Amino acid sequence: MSNLALKIGALRGWRRLLVALLAGALAAAALPPLGLWPALFVGIPVIIWLVDGTCNHIRTITDRMLPAFVSGWAFGFGYFGVSFYWIGEAFLVDADVFAWLLPFAVTAMPAGLGLFWGAATAVAAVLWSDSAGRIPVFAACFGLFEWLRGHVLTGLPWNAPGYAADAILPVAQTASLVGLYGLTFLVILWAAAPALFTGSQAIVASRTHLLVIATSVLAVLAFGIWRLAPSGMAQQTGVKVRIVQPNIAQKDKWRPENRKWIYRRYLDMTGQKTPGHKPDVVIWPESALPALLDEQEGTRRQIAQAAGSGTSVVLGSLRRSEAGAMHNSVLVLGKEGRIAGRYDKQKLVPFGEYLPLADILEPLGLRKLVAMPAGFKVGDSPQTMHVEGLPSFAPLICYEAIFPRSLIDRNDRPKWLLNVTNDAWFGFSTGPYQHLAQARMRAIEEGLPLVRAANTGISAVVDPLGRVMHSLGLGRRGTIDAILPASIPPTPYGRYGDWMFFILIVLSVFGRVRTFF
Repeated sequence: MSNLALKIGALRGWRRLLVALLAGALAAAALPPLGLWPALFVGIPVIIWLVDGTCNHIRTITDRMLPAFVSGWAFGFGYFGVSFYWIGEAFLVDADVFAWLLPFAVTAMPAGLGLFWGAATAVAAVLWSDSAGRIPVFAACFGLFEWLRGHVLTGLPWNAPGYAADAILPVAQTASLVGLYGLTFLVILWAAAPALFTGSQAIVASRTHLLVIATSVLAVLAFGIWRLAPSGMAQQTGVKVRIVQPNIAQKDKWRPENRKWIYRRYLDMTGQKTPGHKPDVVIWPESALPALLDEQEGTRRQIAQAAGSGTSVVLGSLRRSEAGAMHNSVLVLGKEGRIAGRYDKQKLVPFGEYLPLADILEPLGLRKLVAMPAGFKVGDSPQTMHVEGLPSFAPLICYEAIFPRSLIDRNDRPKWLLNVTNDAWFGFSTGPYQHLAQARMRAIEEGLPLVRAANTGISAVVDPLGRVMHSLGLGRRGTIDAILPASIPPTPYGRYGDWMFFILIVLSVFGRVRTFF
């Protein structure tokens, strides 16, 4: 292995970039739905060996940064290029208008996200050493820049390496302590461990560092197994839930001639009789009907009649404000279809629901995928919805489920999370599987059960430990009748947020920063 590391570190030019790109592409296999987490234990050491080669070849610290940045960017481009390929599906829904943008979309987004990994590698190169201490420094830099990726310019934390833990549920439980970004730090630290045994000159395996990494793995596994033990099984609330998954293709949804059968499908599925299960709430997915329901009292009344007396209906719907702007909203329909609650989406999808830098990009022929004359408007603040007969809940519309912590009202903790979404844009790709995994992580972080209604799937009921209790697969039509799991007490992450993550980062770089200066 040492000879392999030396050969990789000695690569230059296009060969170096190609190896970095392929290593990143391989590492992406650790993400859902494949969950091949050992791929990280190959991909991450390769980028470390490349930085080893840079730092051994270039002794001047500032001169190391650019080649390290380029290697890290190529690694990120490979990783995000493979894990985000499905973004191109959205440009084929209205192919006559948007197909020409597909090559740009599937390359521009990975290239942009790769900048964060390039910056992480460049900073790590500044603090690089010829000892095993470079491993925690590398993990800390990547963890920190993943946090930045989740916050800069509204953030896009999709497919952080921490989601590789989705394949190993006991490991994923650590998100309740340190959140997604802390879990990302740990995953990269562990995956980098093979680099402890390889290197050149004074780079040798460190028994101390190996012991620390092994201990952290065992501690995380022990905590996860304890948390998932039978004595820790989540209780049920007794609230009966019905999730409606109509499976309507995106290309069919907005055609005027399809409105009647779409509406009838929803009503039939809402009112279907299931022995022993009279739902307390029926949940429809994001922007369920091709209509503005808040302006159609008669339609709302028919929906309430289909649900039956004593049953609330919670659904995604487009809504027009008094000023004429459009909102992507969640509406609660109560008795006789009256609107008993409303939430407006706060995190809009870039290039989908709004166009960043519109003044520059629109003259170039670019526009957002969802065309609304007045444009979409952002909602005001996180909201906990209180509905008579139901435990309080926090609504997360589609894309909002990928953001840790930020969309929960900390002064009014909900009893469950509701995620309504329409992943029909992405067909039968890996995108919907990744989206579900990220929504599951929110349940683990917060200690709250999750109910997910998706137009074409994957709909699910998830307990507060991230276990999928019920689900309906991708591309299937049907309903899920289930009992809502109960929440558990607030998790440390739910209480304190990313503070524990930042403590891990400081501890990881403290020794190296001290010796550096």
